[in-house]
Amino acid sequence: MLRKTIPLIFLFILIPFTSISCDDDASSEKVGSPCDETTDCDGVCNTAVPGGMCIKPCSDVDLCGSGTNCLPFSDTESYCVPTCTTVDDCRDGYVCANGMCRPPVPLGGICEETEDCEACETQTSCPEGKTVECNEGICSIPCSQMDECPSTTYCGLSGDAYWCVAVDFEQGENTFGDSCAQGTCADDFTCLEMGTDNILSYCSKECTVDRDCPPSMRCADNGSGSNWCLKRKNCDTCNMDGQCGFQTDRCVTADPAKADATYCSVACDPDRAGTCPVDYSCMQGYFCED
Repeated sequence: MLRKTIPLIFLFILIPFTSISCDDDASSEKVGSPCDETTDCDGVCNTAVPGGMCIKPCSDVDLCGSGTNCLPFSDTESYCVPTCTTVDDCRDGYVCANGMCRPPVPLGGICEETEDCEACETQTSCPEGKTVECNEGICSIPCSQMDECPSTTYCGLSGDAYWCVAVDFEQGENTFGDSCAQGTCADDFTCLEMGTDNILSYCSKECTVDRDCPPSMRCADNGSGSNWCLKRKNCDTCNMDGQCGFQTDRCVTADPAKADATYCSVACDPDRAGTCPVDYSCMQGYFCED
């Protein structure tokens, strides 16, 4: 028996994939059966999922037997996995999602309903006391800060509350918010001229709503008559630190009695001159106020 370990995508979720290849004969366990390193599978044993699962390499749906389907695990490899209509068609410990039997989906994974999602208490990345729900097609939790969400998501407004939502804006070099004072922007991005001699210029795009932009930016008219993703600046409204335009900025409260009285400000030192912008003062709370 040949044992190998390769990283593959299982139903759009990256997990470690340990496979044990076996001979294809009448005594082999069929696709979907539980397995371990001693099991003779009709294909390979994926030991990275609960109880292990026999899966079979394929290149087309017609090559999979009845009750199974050919699923891409990566750009180059596909395997037959059990199909399902309801969770009752799957083994214990598995859910039926997208017509396939798979392990419960962790935070940030694709889901159709809350039952597809793994409980918070079994995930080390899930903050204590949170409840996982399927929201906007991904397993999500309510949030109040960016660091509560997994890396494939961010804390964004969904309906009338903040949830860990999917990243639906472009990322990478020379995209949103990156300086273009001495360089250029990525394709389809524009360099917005900012500051004296444009030294504060950054890359951006036109937008329709705030969700078109990264959380540190808002969708607003920059004076051109069109809405652009703009960095939040001093006194712009916010709900959390991660929404303010610069890493050292903080979302502060002017009046704790008012839910909407929060705005972006700059941390400052009252004993040092020049730590606040012009026309701002460093108040007792160590933030600049107009």
